[in-house]
Amino acid sequence: MNSKRINSIRLILLTTWVISVLFSYYYFYTTYNRHAVDELGSKATIAAISLKHQVNFEEEETERLLSLDFIELLKDESNLSFEKKAREIMSVSDIKYIYVQKILPEEKVKYYVTEENAAYYGAPPGTPLNVIYYLDAVVDDETRLEDTEGNWYVDEDRYTVLKEDLLQVYENKEEKVFINNDEWGSYLSSYIPIISENGNVEGVICADLFLDRLFMFTNDNLYIIGGLSVGNLILLFLVLYLINKKRQVDLRLEETLMVSSTDFLTKVLNRKRFMDILNVKYETAIKGNLKFSFVFLDIDYFKEYNDYYGHQAGDLVLYKIGKILRKITERFSGITGRYGGDEFTMAFLGVGEEEIQKIINDIFENLELLKIKNEFLGPDKIQTVSIGAATLNLENPSTVDELISKADEALYLSKKEGKNRGHLYNGIEMKKIKRF
Repeated sequence: MNSKRINSIRLILLTTWVISVLFSYYYFYTTYNRHAVDELGSKATIAAISLKHQVNFEEEETERLLSLDFIELLKDESNLSFEKKAREIMSVSDIKYIYVQKILPEEKVKYYVTEENAAYYGAPPGTPLNVIYYLDAVVDDETRLEDTEGNWYVDEDRYTVLKEDLLQVYENKEEKVFINNDEWGSYLSSYIPIISENGNVEGVICADLFLDRLFMFTNDNLYIIGGLSVGNLILLFLVLYLINKKRQVDLRLEETLMVSSTDFLTKVLNRKRFMDILNVKYETAIKGNLKFSFVFLDIDYFKEYNDYYGHQAGDLVLYKIGKILRKITERFSGITGRYGGDEFTMAFLGVGEEEIQKIINDIFENLELLKIKNEFLGPDKIQTVSIGAATLNLENPSTVDELISKADEALYLSKKEGKNRGHLYNGIEMKKIKRF
């Protein structure tokens, strides 16, 4: 084995290793990440549901809270009570925010996205801030100051743009857990719809969980992921080794099968292998009610050709004609075999009377293009063949032996009428094949 080939194998192995490790990290990291989302998201969902049952969401109280500006809301008794209960939950969890959002009707929209804050909201100028926080709790006051960079809120901070996730909760009336990216940061959020007695969504109670906790949960498993990656690599090498060994065995079996099923001289199927495949294809045609055709081909005056030119020249004719038949049958997904001596057979599944006539004409044309001289027939004469074919009558199907017998009769008729022609039995009558 030369050094160039060795280097190529090394490059393939290295590339395989890198792809294997990257795939393993990606697969297991995303798997653990999904499990983390499920586990931590359920915590946020439980917290939101628990608080939902402790808060007064009556219409009159809701309208009063909506009428307040943000500073007034944060000082209001209802919001302070909400925040107290929320902080009790947040103190024993990784939740940073619990709040209630509501979509505002168009006439109650107070603010719109401007050119200055378009990037902040991730929306084009003119987009309405039509979602309001009408109850709002943060894990502690220090976090509020941190979020506002040491300042306190302005009224506009109480409003935001409508996102697809909130809209889905409104429309589907079902809870949703997702990675939430907004002006306040990135969180694992759980949204729970608040549904009134008449079935309307009055708002959505939301819980936002620290996203770094999600990453921590996943990163804790990186050692496991690394170990699995190494195991995956070892397994990959083992699989590649077994695949290579199997390929070697398959090649040997294929070579053995090829030798045992192929005619050495013409490279078409030998008679036994042809008949085995023929029977399978015929059964498929019968069960599936499919068209089926069988063909006999005989080289005209072949004995005389051998006597005149010698057996070596005769073998070359057999090979050339076998090559033509292989090419044509492969194009129509058929099979061809050497039936014996100078006689070939072909079979086609899904090919009926019209198509088989075209195939036979194709054989005649290809043979004429070869221009194999046969002076035994006369000056400037070329080698010819006689053909007999039979197609399956789907309304009254014959047996495979009957089909072969009819093709043999058609071949006999072609020879009797002067050779270099073909006849076809279509399941009803014997017809001469028209030469195009």
